[in-house]
Amino acid sequence: MQDFTQRRRYIRQQRQLQLLRKLWQFLAVTAVTALCLWVSLRQEWHLRSSQQIEVIGNRYIPTSDLQAIVPISYPQSIFQLDPQAIATHLETVAPLEQVTVSRSVLPAKLTIEVQERLPVAVSSRGGRVGYLDKYGVWLPQTSYPPTIPKPALTVLEPSDRPIPYWIQLYDQLQNSPVPIHQIDARNLQNLILGTELGIMHCGSYRPELFAVQLQAIANLRQLPADIDRKFINFYDLRDPTAPIAQTAKQSN
Repeated sequence: MQDFTQRRRYIRQQRQLQLLRKLWQFLAVTAVTALCLWVSLRQEWHLRSSQQIEVIGNRYIPTSDLQAIVPISYPQSIFQLDPQAIATHLETVAPLEQVTVSRSVLPAKLTIEVQERLPVAVSSRGGRVGYLDKYGVWLPQTSYPPTIPKPALTVLEPSDRPIPYWIQLYDQLQNSPVPIHQIDARNLQNLILGTELGIMHCGSYRPELFAVQLQAIANLRQLPADIDRKFINFYDLRDPTAPIAQTAKQSN
């Protein structure tokens, strides 16, 4: 009988402890919720205008333009903002390669660090003039402010599609001994370059061969003086060790 009484007392104590734990948990959750609500309602922790958004790293896109497209409804608690969602949005709607967003509380401020997606070539798709960046990302001309430097290179893409080897091709062009002002890749079996020395037919693009072809173009500066370049339609560089000058008479 005594053991049964002790067991009932023990069970009653355990129930009381569980009740106290639940009560403390409820009070803790309530306190945290109230604190968060109090914090979110504090006016000094709200963004009230775009002037509280600092933009870093932009050279060509005006700060006011970037501030205007940040997806915020003012006033907005600084704690309710999602920095990653804002960064993703900006990378989607603006010519930005990378965006990092951070928040500060005192004073309430949003800091946006950007890396602009700079155009390196003019290219048209679907009848619209636009620009390519070094990664082959195409953006319409209207995505950029008129003050941005205009690329000297023009690219003709295959049927409004990206050039599949663009990144490697563009990287090689940076080391070209002869300036290239146009790339015609509409026929992937024959890459055509426009240079100050004339039109160059290179055949199918192969990185190792293309490096030799670029050097062969530079060597064409040394053509004999008795050769009149104005009669040359293009140069065939499919075999860069033996370039062929295709004249108007030969092409007929």
